[in-house]
Amino acid sequence: MNTLHTVHIISNLGAGGAERAMARLLVSLGAACGTHEVISLKGRGPVAATLEAAGIAVYGPGRLFSLRAMRRAGLFCGWMYHGNLVVLLAGLLSGGRPVVWHIRQCLHDRSMDGRLTRTLIDLGARLSKASLLRRIVYNSQASRDQHEAIGYARSKGALMRNGFDATRFRPDNTLAADMAALDGAFCIGMVARNHRVKGCDVFLQAVQTLCRAHPQATPVFVLVGRGFDDSNPAIAAVRRTLPQLRLLALGERSDVDAILPGLDVLTSASRSEGLSNTLCEAMLSGVPCVVTDVGDSAFVVGDTGLVVPPGDAAALAAAWWKMMNEPGLQKAQSGTRCRERIRKYLSLEQQKDAFMQVIESSLTTSRNGG
Repeated sequence: MNTLHTVHIISNLGAGGAERAMARLLVSLGAACGTHEVISLKGRGPVAATLEAAGIAVYGPGRLFSLRAMRRAGLFCGWMYHGNLVVLLAGLLSGGRPVVWHIRQCLHDRSMDGRLTRTLIDLGARLSKASLLRRIVYNSQASRDQHEAIGYARSKGALMRNGFDATRFRPDNTLAADMAALDGAFCIGMVARNHRVKGCDVFLQAVQTLCRAHPQATPVFVLVGRGFDDSNPAIAAVRRTLPQLRLLALGERSDVDAILPGLDVLTSASRSEGLSNTLCEAMLSGVPCVVTDVGDSAFVVGDTGLVVPPGDAAALAAAWWKMMNEPGLQKAQSGTRCRERIRKYLSLEQQKDAFMQVIESSLTTSRNGG
């Protein structure tokens, strides 16, 4: 397997969860299963530098037209629906090399996907029977169940949950200056992109619900991610409604590992989710979480946090209030359990082992003519 060359094809290399998860896995693998290259269908992004620093070549879509490069590959891995479609074509161009798909989302509410994405999801169910495709890798059990329910090949399914490096995300990390300035405040945060699927509107509704129901409470709300800055009209509207509100809108940040330890509660308000990177990173940072019951979020938090229905701002606000007032749920008592749960169930070593098994089974099926 050390001579294997794997070509990974992904939609883009932005700072999203799938892109970061792929990079984290490939960098951690080193030469354990040969060499890797990544083709980004939409050109470069911030994750490209991470890959290249580890010696992993990154190319744009023009690489697909090099038959010599395609035929050098021993295995193709697609990431997300667009990458999965293209990787099948690459497998054909290579003369029939085996293909692996990676699916990173659930199907709780397909109306939130664009028309093209919905079409690709349905097309994927039919294409999943293709003989070139050896394995379909899901990052959550919920995602696997939902895709197989709409026709994705059950016999090819494999579960490979995200893995995390406990050395980067730690409770004792030095705090970013804007978080250090909040010393003593009870901080409730969310780290996500500003998209309806992430429940940003529900988070802001819950902020208003909590503040109106408990005006004596003085938490600080912290929003981190692309689109969460002071120009956001929804944030501005909440601030006008609640003039005394303390809400930090920090925008997209590269130092999330220096922000998370300053939170008392991390919130995942998603309407749909596979397995949230930020949720696991927060727990490694010793932060208890309130999550919606989507994807594998309830499994991730286990008994260390609280689970509420998706889209329910009142339930989310009530869970925050419970976190603020029940010592057993607060991070002084539950933070260690949060960290240990991720280290037990979602370590990077476990993900690497799962990926190696996927590769070996894909190559074995290919050799056996399956």
